[in-house]
Amino acid sequence: MPIRLHDQERGAALIVALLVTFVVLLLSLFVVQLSLHNTTASSYDRMRVQSLTAAEAGVNDFFNVLQRTPPERLPCNIPGIGLHLGPVTGSIQIFPGTASYAVEVHYYDASTPPVELDCALLGQDNPPAAASVASTGTTNGTVPRKMQAWVNLIKHRSGGFNAAIVADKGMCVSGNYTVDDPGTSFSADLYVNSGNLCIGSQQGGNMTVEGKIFVHDGSVSLGGNTAVRNDVWAWSSVSLADTQTSVQGSVISSSSSLSGNGSIGGSAKAGTTITCNNKTNPAAIGNCSPPVLNGQGLVIRGQPILRDSAQSAPPPATSVPPVCWTAVWADCVATQQDWINAGYTIELETSCTLAQTYLQNLMYTGNLVVRVTGCSELVLNQVNVQINGNLAIFTDGRIRFDTRNVFTGNGGNLYFIVGYQPNVNPTSCLVPAQSYAATTDYDILFNNNPDLRSLHVSMYTPGAMIFNNQTKNGGGSPPLTGQLLGGQFCSSNYFSMQFAPVLIPTVSPIAGFGQDVLWVREVA
Repeated sequence: MPIRLHDQERGAALIVALLVTFVVLLLSLFVVQLSLHNTTASSYDRMRVQSLTAAEAGVNDFFNVLQRTPPERLPCNIPGIGLHLGPVTGSIQIFPGTASYAVEVHYYDASTPPVELDCALLGQDNPPAAASVASTGTTNGTVPRKMQAWVNLIKHRSGGFNAAIVADKGMCVSGNYTVDDPGTSFSADLYVNSGNLCIGSQQGGNMTVEGKIFVHDGSVSLGGNTAVRNDVWAWSSVSLADTQTSVQGSVISSSSSLSGNGSIGGSAKAGTTITCNNKTNPAAIGNCSPPVLNGQGLVIRGQPILRDSAQSAPPPATSVPPVCWTAVWADCVATQQDWINAGYTIELETSCTLAQTYLQNLMYTGNLVVRVTGCSELVLNQVNVQINGNLAIFTDGRIRFDTRNVFTGNGGNLYFIVGYQPNVNPTSCLVPAQSYAATTDYDILFNNNPDLRSLHVSMYTPGAMIFNNQTKNGGGSPPLTGQLLGGQFCSSNYFSMQFAPVLIPTVSPIAGFGQDVLWVREVA
């Protein structure tokens, strides 16, 4: 018969507990594994979304670059091609990783089908008509996603030139003079492409300029209460003559010296010597040559730096294209047909007398060019013009404003244009005088307070722009709103202007591109 080995069941509970614990452990491992899987999948999905967002950001960043970049600087896939920008790249700091994008772009002409253009050959004369954009986004260098877009490009011109005044052959101010910045994205800069810039005590005047000053191959002489709110950069010497003279930004002389008794708010750089006041930052005064210890010399709040002039580049210049009525010279722009294509009506006046009579009490709605021929000097006397639109007065000889002239508009453009002539050399206006006289047959001469109301004014001449009396704006301020493009600028009395870019049809360089987006999509 069977024999019972144990008459108790002690220890069975331990076995059951171990079995239950093992089952719970297996379930826990499964839950942990599932949780890790879900976390990894969620993280991957999050990185995919971040990569897609980065790719979209790359497309938008490229569109932003298009809006403010001329064709000769458009981004190329290969960096270092001429003036062109390198590929558009960027990153977005998003937790838990960094999302980055890189944009590849190809440019095309307007033909059908479109032909791809060589990026290195793009320029003002060869702008693209369309672009194919591919932006690849990644997160922590992984999980790439790509957005692609096709965009037709709309040329945006800079409104004349992105400068308040461009003087090809020098500028001198012997009266009180103000160039104001409208506080927009435009800067009221002054460019002197050839010759010198002089303002100040020896000329009997002072100046306030909100923008930058660039003198491409000459010197700068500032004096009196002249105040420049930004930088001054000249090829040759820069002199801030008087203690009241100030430059709030930096001052650079690429090849020569900095001197005077004025103050510089930023850094000072010169190719030869810097004459410093003993108020200069003592830690930097060692770069002055030599430091002046008697209370004279420049007060420099930034760092004085001497550099090798042989390796110093000149400041930039802004060339003024020749504006002609007919293409007499190969590089002429803004011919008669260009005005017609821009929607202007042409009114031909064949003598000075006929032009003066036509303008005497002109009232016109629309876009009008008064083309004056057979007139060596158009003298405007008591002209009262009311224009609801844009008006251009285009002549081949001198324009002189005499007895009170009033031009009233409705926010449009008013052009005074003396057609281009080669080899025009205005006489220097350096000599102090009560008023300056015309020195060439192609000058624009302002006398007796012309009144320019509610108009953006553009003046172009290969000669000199001479202001002997204050321009007005119906008693408002500033008296003149617009920009001045010419051979030389001279002012002998109070003059004030606010910079506003004014588009001369076909002349103004392409400053950027608007976008007509045909499609944006994700691709593999």
